[in-house]
Amino acid sequence: MNKAFTLIELIGVLILISVISLITIPAIDSSIKKNKQQLYETQIKNITEYAQNWASKNTSLLPDSGSISLTLGQLKQDGFADEDVKNPITKLLFSNETIIEIKSVNGGYSYKVLEETIKDESLNDYNDKTPKLFLKGDYITYVELNKEVYKEAGFTARNNSDVDITNLVTTSINKPIDNKVNNSSYTITYNIVDNGYKNMAKRTVIVRDTTKPVLVLPSSKKITISEAKVINLLEGVSVTDNSNENIQIKVNGFDTLKGEKIVTYTACDSSNNCLSEKRIITVVDDPIIAFTFKNFDYTGAAQEFIVPRTGNYKLETWGASGGLMGGLGGYSRGNIILEQGKKIYIYVGGQGQKNNTRYGSGGYNGGGSTNNNNSINDNYGGGGATDIRFVEGTLTVLASDSNVYTSYVGGIDSLKSRVIVAGGGSGFGTGNGTANHGGGINGMGSYGGLVNGVVTRNITCCGGYDSGHTFANFGYGGYTTSINTMAHIVGGGGGWYGGNFGSNDEASGGSGFIWTSSNINNVPSGYSVTSKYYLTEAVTTAGNSSMPTHDGVSTMTGNRGNGYAKITFLN
Repeated sequence: MNKAFTLIELIGVLILISVISLITIPAIDSSIKKNKQQLYETQIKNITEYAQNWASKNTSLLPDSGSISLTLGQLKQDGFADEDVKNPITKLLFSNETIIEIKSVNGGYSYKVLEETIKDESLNDYNDKTPKLFLKGDYITYVELNKEVYKEAGFTARNNSDVDITNLVTTSINKPIDNKVNNSSYTITYNIVDNGYKNMAKRTVIVRDTTKPVLVLPSSKKITISEAKVINLLEGVSVTDNSNENIQIKVNGFDTLKGEKIVTYTACDSSNNCLSEKRIITVVDDPIIAFTFKNFDYTGAAQEFIVPRTGNYKLETWGASGGLMGGLGGYSRGNIILEQGKKIYIYVGGQGQKNNTRYGSGGYNGGGSTNNNNSINDNYGGGGATDIRFVEGTLTVLASDSNVYTSYVGGIDSLKSRVIVAGGGSGFGTGNGTANHGGGINGMGSYGGLVNGVVTRNITCCGGYDSGHTFANFGYGGYTTSINTMAHIVGGGGGWYGGNFGSNDEASGGSGFIWTSSNINNVPSGYSVTSKYYLTEAVTTAGNSSMPTHDGVSTMTGNRGNGYAKITFLN
């Protein structure tokens, strides 16, 4: 006879079953959720693979930089995704608006399903009644920077009865398309709703720059070795580009050696669109130019000389004399090695002048001037120096009636490039005294210019009636003003350093100079000529000594009148 369970026994069994359920059901539920999550991640991976398959068939549409977006609906429509891509968690279809981003990364591409775009559609929302939406052209369309305007390729839509319902399609864009912004991206969304059933597609528009710059080069040419040393390879070269950028041009393949050069010009924009063009430049020997010597008379302006051939040249300079019977100009000469094509500048000094009974103009290139407000006597300016220098620049004056030197056109750097100077003589009036001549190493007179500076003189001058003055300095003679009606006021001579002003024999001549190793301590700070151009066989002669005549066939004592210069090719 079977014995029945007691109530206590039944209650114990139920308690046991409850305990087992509390232990096993959460574990089973967790396992189910984990399995669904794994299936979900597998489905996301499948969608990514759909996009990869699409990309392998549409490589021309992939971006060079940035990213593009595809929708699941587009992948379905192009046959790269199944129609019933379901969410394993909800068992509903993934929305056709689910977006897959394809991004350019380090020469390759990454693929990502944007989680924020994932949503479900009911089974009734996507079935055989869903309208079909087709985009004409490409889902990713490119517009060339600053050249093209986006043109809509079009679209069509049909219902499940194959009736054209294109007129029901609406479009929207996330922002206006600007073809002036490189690598900008825009999304056009196409929507259709038919009897409650909907579909959607997207098109990405990208502005990019694939246009190479345009280079325009001059024609091929033939130049000499000297021309090759100073040629501007970019002269006549132009570059334009649709990016409107300031594009730099790189030049390769040129040197100054004799022969044919294939010169390559390369221009690249910021999108790495590059274009190279070539031209031929042929370098030939310099012609042998017949040159013996060149004379330089006074012109009142700088005179340019371009060295015709590399070699040894003799430079000669004669300083100008002061006004009336003023001091005579000095003489300097020396030999120097110069390269073909080098430019040098010759400044021939002008003789000091008497403008009227009040003013005496200093000669061109540093002669000191005078101004006697009450004078009944003559007043004469000092003579200008004659020099040869490497940098062009000219002394300028304060006023036409005073000729006070106050500034330099081209800067004092011009004076600091002089390699040879012949000093100018002082002015001289009609009174008693002795005119002082230009240098020589040092200008003559108590206040003559020195090779390394000027002699400081007392301010009181001209019979004690000095009412204004400018002391001599580097490159110009002294100037003074007097109210002494009996004084003969005269200006100092120009030179390496000018001579100071004075009354008759108080005025002094300017100093001469030749750039040699012995003068290295006699140049001011900022002197720009290197030891490469030291002169040899250097001679400086004061205006009271014998010197060659301008034509070189005889001799004379000092130089009277305007200055003079001569350049002779030796070998």
